[in-house]
Amino acid sequence: MPLPELLMAPLAFSASLWHSGLAGAVVAAPCFCYAAIRLWGIIELVTSDRWAAWCGFLIFATNTNVLYIQTTALPEAVLLAFTVGAVFHLVRWMETRNLQDLVSSALLTAAATLTGYEAWVLLVAELVVILLLDRR
Repeated sequence: MPLPELLMAPLAFSASLWHSGLAGAVVAAPCFCYAAIRLWGIIELVTSDRWAAWCGFLIFATNTNVLYIQTTALPEAVLLAFTVGAVFHLVRWMETRNLQDLVSSALLTAAATLTGYEAWVLLVAELVVILLLDRR
């Protein structure tokens, strides 16, 4: 899918960044941070417990698989950021019914579908949630 490559393309002009692998890390590291912060937000919104949110944040941030992904040029870090961000805004929309959160979730889901095929499942799941909650 094209979005991670488009994010890294400007960094490819620097041979030293590209050959050292930093071009991928420059994109993946902020995505990792964004996903960790939004995961904290999801847990805090759902449980109303900051202690649980911090525990979830620490479990995610110290997971060796996630740490590996955020140091490489793999598209999974970008997919993770968009997916977690979309879920965060959907959960917040479910509580507040703020249209801005629904639009943010939709935009992040669209970006996720341009990042990995796995995000198409997220798109269908979000549509089901929105349709079910709209009936209420």
